[in-house]
Amino acid sequence: MAETQGVSAYFFNVLALSPSILLLLVSMAYAISGLNLYIFVPLALVPIAKRFSPSLIKVNTYRIVLIILLLLILDSLASLSHLVPPYLSAISLPASFETVFTLEIALGYLIVVEGIFTQKMFYLVGALVASLADLGELYAAVALMNSSYFGVVLSNFTSTLGSYGLGNVPPMQAALIVVALLEYQAILSLSLHGFMTILPLYSLSLPYSTLLLSTFAVSFLGVIGRFYVEGEKDENFRLEGLFTSVVLGVVISLAVIEFATVFQTYDFQFFVISFLAMVFLIAAVSSSRLTPRDLHL
Repeated sequence: MAETQGVSAYFFNVLALSPSILLLLVSMAYAISGLNLYIFVPLALVPIAKRFSPSLIKVNTYRIVLIILLLLILDSLASLSHLVPPYLSAISLPASFETVFTLEIALGYLIVVEGIFTQKMFYLVGALVASLADLGELYAAVALMNSSYFGVVLSNFTSTLGSYGLGNVPPMQAALIVVALLEYQAILSLSLHGFMTILPLYSLSLPYSTLLLSTFAVSFLGVIGRFYVEGEKDENFRLEGLFTSVVLGVVISLAVIEFATVFQTYDFQFFVISFLAMVFLIAAVSSSRLTPRDLHL
């Protein structure tokens, strides 16, 4: 019974993480040629090594990996200053954007894989949110790279990229850098002027947008399914509470979108974002004080 429940949990985990899985596959399809495989492959094998390791190592796998990465980064910094012997500098991480690019994709991959194999609902939701945050930026880079004006946008940043030694990076990496720069400009204009003077990613045509939207519906079904296999006594209350939360979330989201749409034409975006953040904070604090029985009643 426990094994069956575990298999069911993995199945619903895959459904819940389907948006992240799609973003990972799309990102990998465009990024594979620009990855440092000497970094990515060992990191990709970590989840497998973790499951075949002794229990003491298993619970500390990612702490060990993080310590090793930090030591390699320190070795790289020391190598740049010629403070270490050549045989130590040979094992340091390359000080390049390719390394950063590889680590970002590897992070998204690890979050998705660990989310699929988790047995805890809390970790599943956390994996979904974290992987979307990481892979969403890569997805924006793919969208920008496939846009008709990528060449024009990239030419505007050629001198900036060249000054940092990034003038000849692969297209996917260049798109990711440009996305980060455009995001920085948008946030800076929001902070200085109270509204975004540019919306750089607003008009992008997103690849596989219909399929991606469908995966969010599948993800919701996966989350619901996980509640059924948790096996807790208050299952009915939790399910009804979940549906109540979803309905309230939809209502609040529609109100937020309408409010933002009306006021964005008046250049009050900073005020709108601050106000809406307070609304969500109040809603979150209020709902956190409710028990499943309160929602049931």
